[in-house]
Amino acid sequence: MSSKNTSSDANNVLCWALILGLVILAIKYEKEITKLTTGIENFFFLSFVLLLVFGVPFGIFIWLTVRAVRKQFERPIAASTPTVQTSISQTKKAEPLVQANPAPQENIIQYEMPKRSMIIDTERLLSTNLHVADHLSDEEKDYLQHNWYIAKEFVPFGEHRRQLHYIRERKPESLEHTFVVFTIVNHLRNRGVEKVETFTTQRPDVVFTCDSKEYAIEVETPFFLKKKHRRLLAKAEVNNKTYPKRWCFVVTRSAYKRSFGKYGKVLTRATILDFLEGWLPPE
Repeated sequence: MSSKNTSSDANNVLCWALILGLVILAIKYEKEITKLTTGIENFFFLSFVLLLVFGVPFGIFIWLTVRAVRKQFERPIAASTPTVQTSISQTKKAEPLVQANPAPQENIIQYEMPKRSMIIDTERLLSTNLHVADHLSDEEKDYLQHNWYIAKEFVPFGEHRRQLHYIRERKPESLEHTFVVFTIVNHLRNRGVEKVETFTTQRPDVVFTCDSKEYAIEVETPFFLKKKHRRLLAKAEVNNKTYPKRWCFVVTRSAYKRSFGKYGKVLTRATILDFLEGWLPPE
């Protein structure tokens, strides 16, 4: 009996010594063991190995010992983390103070942009139904659009390319008719003619006074030309009596010049401005 007890005691001492050695190794190689025991799969793998080598009691004991050692090593790291975060946050708060007072730089002048103000001559803008867009400021364009002017492209007299204009419709006339009428009106006003009148019914489209004499211009479109025959004959008769040799037709489309020839003198957009110089005093 005594020999058996002696041998079992020796075995127990040997096992406890082996366990103590494993604990010391676990503390020494904590990083390697931490990587090995990361995740549920490694947990079951290590438990299975310990179970085979030492049996269930020793396997559970060693596993718990390793976990306890890991927690002891993790605590100082976690405790030091708030200090690092605080120092970073303090550094971030201090940055704007440095940027708020930059060092002066040579050849750099700070100044405030003056506020742009413009006086719009509304009376001049509304005195005509037609404006060339290139001659207008952005404020004037905005003002015209708020007063029923439309942005539309037309071919100016004597040119071949379209240009953007701001035009106000004059019912019942079409926009093309209005464009021709007020191109003539604007030209007369630019030439110094003070009395220039426009009409939509009964009287000619443009009537202006020069050297105490009245001149008249009838602007016609080629639409519904057959239905206009009687009206055109009546216009020609009245104008011949009221403005003898001082009136003419202006067609909006040059191709229809011959169609109006039997009613009176006919001019086109390309010839009307030069023709007017014969009625106007020299510049």
